[in-house]
Amino acid sequence: MNRIEINDATDFELVAEDMLTDFCEGLHKDGFTRKPEDDDGFEDGEVSWVYTDRGQELAERYIKRITAVGNRWFPGDEIEVISSAFRYP
Repeated sequence: MNRIEINDATDFELVAEDMLTDFCEGLHKDGFTRKPEDDDGFEDGEVSWVYTDRGQELAERYIKRITAVGNRWFPGDEIEVISSAFRYP
């Protein structure tokens, strides 16, 4: 089994970003996304899909939990978990 060495908060954020991206891709495959509608506020072609309300909730909970883990392991650092697969409205 391969191990990923996490020495500091930056290492944690990089691993957490990969984990969040994988999680969000799973949401897309599992039907927690939909095509954007006119009232979603996006320009034509800006996004190809958006999360359903449930998908958004699941992603936000995942971010909250993984951030809490990072804050527990690295209490002196501000943990920020981001991914290109998820952006806040």
